Amino acid sequence: MVQICEATPEMFANGNGEVFKVYGMISRIFPSDNDVYTACPKCKKKMTEESGGYRCEKGCNEFFETCDFVYMLKAIFMDSGHSVAVTCPREAGEMVTGMPGKEFKSFKETNDLNEIDLYLME
Repeated sequence: MVQICEATPEMFANGNGEVFKVYGMISRIFPSDNDVYTACPKCKKKMTEESGGYRCEKGCNEFFETCDFVYMLKAIFMDSGHSVAVTCPREAGEMVTGMPGKEFKSFKETNDLNEIDLYLME
């Protein structure tokens, strides 16, 4: 196991990404309009809303009446001495917020930014 400060560009040289097991905490979450997006139930690519449903234009190019709501949260993660910007996709976003993407999207639409910030920092 390494600390965040020990991660080097060479660790990511293969282009396939690396998996790290780190211990720390999320110190800040940055709510944005893009932290939950409409995703294709089939290929998980971003969808566009059309009358009566959603179209997957970037993936399978199919039309669906419903979609999945998928997380792409931006946050700051800290270990014992350093911090790094991270993205919490899909299930990781759900673990961080404690609710499914669709529920979080609705929560954001019915609360102001201060209430959202307070909830995320609990």
